Amino acid sequence: MQTNTPKQDTKTPELTPTSTNAATTDLTIDSASNAVNIAVTAPGQFRVIRRNGKVTTFDGEKISIAMTKAFLAVEGGNAAASNRIHEIVKNLTGQVSFALTRRIPDGGTFHIEDIQDQVELALMRGGHQKISRAYVIYRNEHAKARALEQEQQEEATDLTSNINITLTDGSTEPLDSKRLHAIVSEACAGLHRLR
Repeated sequence: MQTNTPKQDTKTPELTPTSTNAATTDLTIDSASNAVNIAVTAPGQFRVIRRNGKVTTFDGEKISIAMTKAFLAVEGGNAAASNRIHEIVKNLTGQVSFALTRRIPDGGTFHIEDIQDQVELALMRGGHQKISRAYVIYRNEHAKARALEQEQQEEATDLTSNINITLTDGSTEPLDSKRLHAIVSEACAGLHRLR
C-alpha cells in the first residue's frame, strides 16, 4: 500500500563555486583547501616554507622557471627558443632537486632560501657564473624590495592607528605613535642610571 506523501527532491546540490547557496560555496572552498592541506602534510611529500611562513608542496617546475628567467636575463630573449638552454635548465633542476632530497628521501621540508642557495650552487658548479651572478643580484634586489615593502606596511599600520585622541578643543585625531614613542623615549632618558 502506497501512502500519498509529497515528493521530495532527492537531488543533491552541486558543489561548485558558482552556486548561489553560501553554505555550499563554503563547503567547496573548505574541500579544496583541505585537499591542498592534505597534499602538503602527507608523509613522503616534500614541502617548502615560503617567506610568509606558509607551507606549500615542492614543485621542481618553479626551479626551472626561475633558472630559465636567469638565463633569459643574461642571454636575451632568443635564449627562450634554445634547446641548449632548456637542456641545461633541465639538468640543473635535476641537480638541485637531488641536492635537496638526498638527505631526506622519505619527504621533508625546505625553506625557500635553501632552495635558492642550491640553485646558485648548481649554476656556479655548472660553469654558468654570469647566470649565477645575475641570479644573486635578482635575489638581492627582491630582498631589498620585500624589506622596503614590509617597512612601508609597518608605517601604514602606524598611520592607520585605531586609537583616537581627543584634543583640547574637543576634536579627535588618530594617535601619532611615532610622536608618542619620541616623548616617552625623551622622558625615560637617563633613567637607567637610577637604581
